Amino acid sequence: MSGAMWLAVASMSAVAVGMAVGLGHGLAGFIALVCSILLLLMPRSWYFNIFLITSGVMFFSPATGSLHVAASDLLLPLMLIGAFINRSGGGTVNRVLAFYGFMLASAAMSAVYAQLHLKTFDAYLAISSQVKFTVVILYLVSVVALAPRDSRSLRSTFRVWSAAATLQAALCSLNLMGISVFPGSAYRTRGLFDDPNLLSGFFLISIIVLLWAHAVEPVPELLPSFTILCLGLLAAASRSALATLVVVVIGVLILTSSQFRALKAYIALLALATLAGGSAFILSAGEIPAVERLSGAFQEVGDDSRLSLWGRAVELWQASPFVGVGPGLYPLYSGDIMGISGRTGTGFVAHNSFLTLLAEQGLVGMLVATAGFVAILRVIRCEPARDVRVAMILGVTVLGVQMATLNLQSLRYVWIFMGFVLVWGIGSSRPWVSTRQPMDRSVA
Repeated sequence: MSGAMWLAVASMSAVAVGMAVGLGHGLAGFIALVCSILLLLMPRSWYFNIFLITSGVMFFSPATGSLHVAASDLLLPLMLIGAFINRSGGGTVNRVLAFYGFMLASAAMSAVYAQLHLKTFDAYLAISSQVKFTVVILYLVSVVALAPRDSRSLRSTFRVWSAAATLQAALCSLNLMGISVFPGSAYRTRGLFDDPNLLSGFFLISIIVLLWAHAVEPVPELLPSFTILCLGLLAAASRSALATLVVVVIGVLILTSSQFRALKAYIALLALATLAGGSAFILSAGEIPAVERLSGAFQEVGDDSRLSLWGRAVELWQASPFVGVGPGLYPLYSGDIMGISGRTGTGFVAHNSFLTLLAEQGLVGMLVATAGFVAILRVIRCEPARDVRVAMILGVTVLGVQMATLNLQSLRYVWIFMGFVLVWGIGSSRPWVSTRQPMDRSVA
């Protein structure tokens, strides 16, 4: 195992131990701070990896209420300084900043309209929503500017990410046996995310990153890491995440090349075991709280309060179709659906990133966001290596499905993954910064 891989394991172990003994998320922040102090003593290749590892620790800050922050935010200023000094990926960075400018203009237009023409307006919510968006854009800029350009180095970075995620998933999976390492309930673990649904999205995108690394060159830990990440998903007990996992598995079975032969056989074996009734989780459905919770939740889909939240988002968009009701202001209109959140003092979010954008910033904001999404798709379409292209497609699919049931627009891992796609595009279109081997560029 490389030094960077050991770093991933050691960092996540320290955070997990701190959580287990009740030191809380403050330990995660302390680790990030210590890492920043030690940067000058570490090999340069580790800087970015530390940033990635600590991005897998997110929590609600008591000081900011609804503002979801990450331990890696402490390192973000250093990353931005490095990005400014490095000045790599300038053209792509400029396009990212242009996208940010258009989105900011759309938000400002919506805010002005809401303040002048609507009775409900909260400046704090409007500003905090843009602060959160600014932070994730800075993450995107950092990734584009600092991530490795050649495929083998980027593959090593992917392995660091998946190693850290696998360790967190392994600790979360203990919840299936009644051992709670992290705060949460017996029915579902929250891991290091303070929210089981956001944790599930992290495990899903980590599976994609693992597949992407394997598409570049086979990784020996593919099968055990895949298994552990799936167990972590089960422990988080998210319906949408497990449904999305099925989509990923189908994509792997149908779309990938022979390089994934072992994984395909392994998946088929698991499927046969499940159908035969030999799976321990199926046999113990009444004893494992997470499985029991999922069983009941799937039966109650029609009564899910998200349907009412989505309906309210559509109503708000219809009331103001072009500019919406104002950035970050949806919770002001949803208090009668699920009550008032004790953390935020407002109603709950729409649990749908697309409907949230449509309700809050209207068609203008949606068009700008769609333009950014099209840019990501163009990079994927131009990738000639079949397995790499499939991994990126599955990644975008995962994020799309998860964003249809959750508000993920402020999650760090969403924008880090998008940054990796853009970085891969830079390496593809600029041979002078790419050292990819011929095997990486083969067309299947």
